[in-house]
Amino acid sequence: FEARRFDACSWLIAARQGSWYRCRPIPVQGGGAPRKATGLAAALENPRARGRRSEIQAHLEALCASCNHPDWCVVDSHLSLLGGLPTAAFDLLHVVANTPTAAALVALRSAKSTTTDLIRVLEGFEELLFLWEAVPFQVWLRALELLHASFPTDLSEFADQEVIARGQRLGEQLPVVLAALHHWTRGRGLPDPEAPADLPVQMTFSADNDAPLLSLRDDLVVSLIQHHRDRTSWPAPPPGLDAGDVSLARDHHAPHQRAVIDAPAVVARAAAGEITPSADLTLFLEVCRNLDESYFRNCFLMTSYALIARHHGAR
Repeated sequence: FEARRFDACSWLIAARQGSWYRCRPIPVQGGGAPRKATGLAAALENPRARGRRSEIQAHLEALCASCNHPDWCVVDSHLSLLGGLPTAAFDLLHVVANTPTAAALVALRSAKSTTTDLIRVLEGFEELLFLWEAVPFQVWLRALELLHASFPTDLSEFADQEVIARGQRLGEQLPVVLAALHHWTRGRGLPDPEAPADLPVQMTFSADNDAPLLSLRDDLVVSLIQHHRDRTSWPAPPPGLDAGDVSLARDHHAPHQRAVIDAPAVVARAAAGEITPSADLTLFLEVCRNLDESYFRNCFLMTSYALIARHHGAR
């Protein structure tokens, strides 16, 4: 690598043989003439890492206000690299993951294309300390509104259809998005969107439906304990894990099991906007989800829908 042959900005060097990357990507600084980039592209070329992320964050605020901002093409170019290069190689995607509205918009924009591309983006972000399930319900609502506002006002009916289509496509991968979509359509006087046939709970979202939903979880806890009865070690939780009044753990559960049992409820509290998980807690919750994805998914949905009903009710 001859630095003087490359523009004076940050470059990522990747050694690839065919479709395989043979070593960890290496960031280097070009020594040639500076580029004449503007906007988000200029922020990405800041040679100082700390300043670069601060500049990216400032530009993301503008992107979070409009799906039509021209700098979205810069984000899209980074998303196209997911599945090949590791997500952690890109400062921009780190900042997006730490900006919930930007992350939600990335997911909805990605839902325009094929399911394969959508899954690639969703999985790419989870290479970071990031849980899609922990994105708050209100953030998804805001993202749906922003997506709708990106279409011309004289195409309102088309915009309704497009938002619903993308919300449903994304909801097949992240069912909590269906809760926001359901709430959004009712607010606009539109028919309720269809839910996937395998969804374990009904999206009724009335203020009095949280008790029945929460009561359905006890059998899932029994199944979890039975399924892992021979397990000799369980993930150790970080300080601050609190499932609040939607805890699934009971006094008869072993102390080392309780945090894993309660993990879906903790994420549901984040989805309802009650808490913001720390990095250590997010890592633990990811480990718990990977331990038993079926238990985690079903308990999370029941608890998050109950909390959404409690906080937001039916429209």
